[in-house]
Amino acid sequence: MIHEKYSSELGNARNELFAQFLMRIYKEIPNCKIANFSKLKNLQGSNFSQFRKCFLAKLEKIFMVPGNTFDNVTGQFPIGFFIWNCEEKEQFSHIEADVYDKT
Repeated sequence: MIHEKYSSELGNARNELFAQFLMRIYKEIPNCKIANFSKLKNLQGSNFSQFRKCFLAKLEKIFMVPGNTFDNVTGQFPIGFFIWNCEEKEQFSHIEADVYDKT
């Protein structure tokens, strides 16, 4: 249902459940604040270019940790904890992030 409803806004990101989740909240609860954690695909992935054009919430804060700091995760990839402000509209262009270094 959400996959089809927001297909044009999601573009190729429609295959990612977290992208569907973010877009649905953004569209159906305007001017809210959203907190989520995920890989950084939505910020840099080529499949998310259409998503970034439509998801115009301001990234207020991000904290990144290595994926392997989670139980049962062995990969060497970053996971971000995001706080989005949907009241302030801006297209994502860059970040300044706090980063946890396990070493």
